[in-house]
Amino acid sequence: MNADQKKDFLSRVADPIQGWLLPLAAMRTMDLLDFQETQGVEGGVLEIGVFCGKYFSLLLNSANTTDSAAVGIDTFECAPVNQVIDLLGRNGADASRVQMLAGYSRDFSADEVRAHLGGPARFVSVDGSHKKPDVMVDLSLSDAILADKGIVAADDFLNCVCLEVTEALIEYLGTSKATLVPFAYIPNKLLLCRPGMREIYARHLLSAMLANPFDEVGRRICETARSDETKVFSTLAGSRVLTCS
Repeated sequence: MNADQKKDFLSRVADPIQGWLLPLAAMRTMDLLDFQETQGVEGGVLEIGVFCGKYFSLLLNSANTTDSAAVGIDTFECAPVNQVIDLLGRNGADASRVQMLAGYSRDFSADEVRAHLGGPARFVSVDGSHKKPDVMVDLSLSDAILADKGIVAADDFLNCVCLEVTEALIEYLGTSKATLVPFAYIPNKLLLCRPGMREIYARHLLSAMLANPFDEVGRRICETARSDETKVFSTLAGSRVLTCS
């Protein structure tokens, strides 16, 4: 999708769904999903912590485009599963592709999740329980099922009201350098991938942002990148991270 098509999708499909998703994070996520689609990265998409399906709608749109599986894991205590699927379908997403698993991520083995996905995942969103032990389990499962060219988007990193999420991510990344590393930070989300894809994804995201800053925050970051690119990169857990926020 081009920039206008992405904006239209957000206003027409994602925005009407209840939940919290910063527009710049949505746009940058769609940039990465587009890149996976055009590069032929295979695998299904998964979200741990679906709520009403706002962020999941972005993943489902990509799954529809690539004819791949879309799986959600949630307790569905806040929004019943039939309501979530109805919202997705009502707002334009092909909800017939969706598989929803009721429970916590600890209730499902990596083999079970891979079976539902039809193989490894190319994109995983982690936005379930914000307690440190649960986040650690979510990250471990994501790491175990992630494709070689896959991406993990961990929500609420550096959010001051969810400090256990930040603590869990820093602790997990301290031991996962061979398998999972951060490559970018977009508003409220830390993006992770396999070490061999870190530079590729960071570079693509920077190029996409320079081509379409999207909003005032994006324009400010682009101005900084054009004057001194080193200022939009920092280091976390020994990995060079692009800051898009």
